[in-house]
Amino acid sequence: MKRVTPAKSSAQVGRVTNYLSDFLGLVSLVALMLSLIGIFYLFRSYLDAKKYTFAILRSLGLTIKEVFIMQIISLLILSSLSILMSFLLTSITLPILNGYISNIFEMDIHLSLTIATISFTLLVGYLSPLLVGIPLLISYLKQKTLNLFQEGRDIFSGFSFKHIFKFAPLIFFFTLLSSWLSQSIKTSLIFIGILIFIFSILFPLFYWILGLLERHLKLNKLELNLSLRYMARYRIASISIFLALLFSCLLITLIPALENNLNTELNMASKDKTPSLFLFDIQEEQVNGLKKFSKEKNVELLGLSPMVRGRLVKINGEDFKVDTSEALTREEESSQRLRNRGINITYKEILGDNEKIIEGDELGAVREGELPDISLEYRYAQRMGISLGDKMTFEISGIEQEGIVRNFRKVRWTSFMPSFFINFPPGVFEDAPKTFLAAVPNLEVREKSEYQFKLTELFPNISSLELDALISKIKSVIEQISLTITVMSLLVVLVGMIVVFSLINHQLNERRKDIFLLKILGLKYPQLRLILLNEFFILAVSASILGLFLGIFISYGFSYFLFEGIWFFDITYLILILSSFVILVMLITWLTSFKILKEKPILFL
Repeated sequence: MKRVTPAKSSAQVGRVTNYLSDFLGLVSLVALMLSLIGIFYLFRSYLDAKKYTFAILRSLGLTIKEVFIMQIISLLILSSLSILMSFLLTSITLPILNGYISNIFEMDIHLSLTIATISFTLLVGYLSPLLVGIPLLISYLKQKTLNLFQEGRDIFSGFSFKHIFKFAPLIFFFTLLSSWLSQSIKTSLIFIGILIFIFSILFPLFYWILGLLERHLKLNKLELNLSLRYMARYRIASISIFLALLFSCLLITLIPALENNLNTELNMASKDKTPSLFLFDIQEEQVNGLKKFSKEKNVELLGLSPMVRGRLVKINGEDFKVDTSEALTREEESSQRLRNRGINITYKEILGDNEKIIEGDELGAVREGELPDISLEYRYAQRMGISLGDKMTFEISGIEQEGIVRNFRKVRWTSFMPSFFINFPPGVFEDAPKTFLAAVPNLEVREKSEYQFKLTELFPNISSLELDALISKIKSVIEQISLTITVMSLLVVLVGMIVVFSLINHQLNERRKDIFLLKILGLKYPQLRLILLNEFFILAVSASILGLFLGIFISYGFSYFLFEGIWFFDITYLILILSSFVILVMLITWLTSFKILKEKPILFL
């Protein structure tokens, strides 16, 4: 049995930390995207307010290039101020976070601003607003001067997919960022693909629905009718608020769902059928004695399996080489680890309860003059690029043994039963050097202690691992990781709420004239407040429900591919999320509208 040294254990912990860091990087990208939604809307509103200034400047003889440079300089100045503020806030909060995180993980953790961090912040802080702002600015400056003087003309009236292509550099930049943060091209493409799918489907669909409302909606209820018409009239604002709420709700739904999947898988592993002990380093000559000893203790050995150590030397006759190059992505790192590790092989003709064949035929008996069959764990085969019918050659103690891949198996590893990537039929490796693995069924604490004590006395070389302690430790690690991800997700949701607050506040200030006109026409404060609350209530409910469904759908995808179809979600938690988002949006609307609704119409006159 391959020993786990402190160095290898440290490497495993490092890999877990790296994957956690990668995932948090993608979560931070969601926060950046929410911020860019706010920048898109606010900068567009700024340009719309400045279009008369652009028209006057161009009438006075300034070129489009000069006006463009003026606005870009303004955008860079604002970006510089925001970056400076972020560095100041980070410097203040880092000492607090260091102490807090160290207490949670019970280890000394020191976070600090490095040159790489500062450089990355500068890159994102300057480039992201420019990639959002430049396409908008160009669209305004390309307009004829006469069009800029026309009041009420919306440069972006009417949705067109060409507007999406204008932001192709931003999409490319986001793809590079996600690839770098996740250290995985595959993960990055999935992440960006989900974002593009949501934007390319929801944005035009919501834009079209709002257009229908504006043209055909006629309700008898005055307040609701005005709410829906305002939502349709200010489409870009409505869509921006909708998307900010959608992504916030999706993220806060997805994280607990993934945690529940992990906990469900481990809880299944904690039930009565899960072994109490995992035994290894069992020598061949000790097998009969161990069986006899276990029978005397009324303990049935589970999954007693031979393990032959070997080395993969050829695939389809071609030499299999160890990969010593530097891994650039997590996929390459995983592939190298799999290629360079030692090979553990077993032989048996009956699959365990935690295994099932998903492709190919059952293993046949060894036939003279023919290659023996091989059964591979399907994920191992995928990572190694092996197909059914391929030939694999292994070297065991200097002797080569070839076989042909006959089927792929799915293994539920959290059963903690002895399981292997590679399985031969009996009749191939009986004479090869080997040790055995076995598991001991679930025992009471006293019975387990007595069994372990006597086992050590009779077979001092046999090692045992307490699986309940291992499962408990894994749960503890998952809880700590989950806490970290949840805190990060809540910070992202906070960013989303700040964006929503900014958008709603800006929208209400833009509608001051409309509100004053409604007051002059005789609408009272309760009616005006109901109009605004209805509008943002509809946005909040629709965005939250869709965000919940998308979060559930994506979590199901994760459960299907990562947890063998085990899927669980808490309906109570989902109702709590929906209620919380709606209440927050209503509170934001009420707070931001209170002052405007109380103003006198005479200010407008």
